[in-house]
Amino acid sequence: MRYEPPKASEQEIEGAAPPGSVEAIDPFSTPIPGQSLTMEPGSQKFERPWEFTDPDDCVAFIIERMETDRAVKEEHLNLIASGVPIESIVNTTAFIGFSEGMWSPDVAELIKPPLAMYFIITAMSEDVPMVVFNPDKTDQNKMQPETMIRSMSKLNPEGYESLREGVSRSNLQQEIESGGFLGPVEETLPEAEEEPVQLPDEGGMI
Repeated sequence: MRYEPPKASEQEIEGAAPPGSVEAIDPFSTPIPGQSLTMEPGSQKFERPWEFTDPDDCVAFIIERMETDRAVKEEHLNLIASGVPIESIVNTTAFIGFSEGMWSPDVAELIKPPLAMYFIITAMSEDVPMVVFNPDKTDQNKMQPETMIRSMSKLNPEGYESLREGVSRSNLQQEIESGGFLGPVEETLPEAEEEPVQLPDEGGMI
């Protein structure tokens, strides 16, 4: 059965935040500071013995669940089709398994490569466009030059005009140095004609 992208509901078309999205999360629905210190030791799932200790068993468990539950598989295909990188999906899957007490952090790192290959093969077989890797972290907090210029023109008009004048002067200097039509005109003065020097006659003085 081929993957079919879900149709947008009227709520999504009108611009309302769909249930389960990041925009629909209540920012005040967070733990109280110091709440973890009040819990009984061993009450959390990741504090108990791990359910899986072999990475192969973990990968087989995840793949079996994906292949037997079409709804879970459709949910992951929706994420891939929406542009979520496969690297993010794999990292989230590995972390959730650790938080649920299914495997240790070391096993979570070991299962990431085979899970990534599984999601890539699944997306290719379902003809779903995919993004494999997360965006480069070094470019996330950098402002693009176009964005900076647009912001400067609105928030700092004086600096924007100074920048424009500086660019204009720089272009003019480059044009002059390159010898273009704005290059300096060399004035060529006519050479003065030298008067012939009269030499005295051989017979004596003039």
